[in-house]
Amino acid sequence: MLPWRVDPRSIAADGHGGLWLSALGLNGQPYAVHRTASGRFSRTPISTFLFGLALIPGTASLWGVGGAPARTEGASAVIWAFGRPGNSKTLGAGAAPA
Repeated sequence: MLPWRVDPRSIAADGHGGLWLSALGLNGQPYAVHRTASGRFSRTPISTFLFGLALIPGTASLWGVGGAPARTEGASAVIWAFGRPGNSKTLGAGAAPA
């Protein structure tokens, strides 16, 4: 059970015994929701709709795919990354590996 009224979309492990969810709020606001191994929840509003999440094996790096509303017709694809690939002990804003 989540502490907020949201519609969960995708789920992935966080590499530390917790999990990540992508979710939509009742007003359509997308969120990244995190549950720690100890059971503490947090949510962060994000600007993209994430359709899929995946933990990169052996790391705490989370990657997601989705779409962002386009400024013109259509939509824009999004690749979202969190954490540092190859380092399972440090989390922070990540970037695609070179």
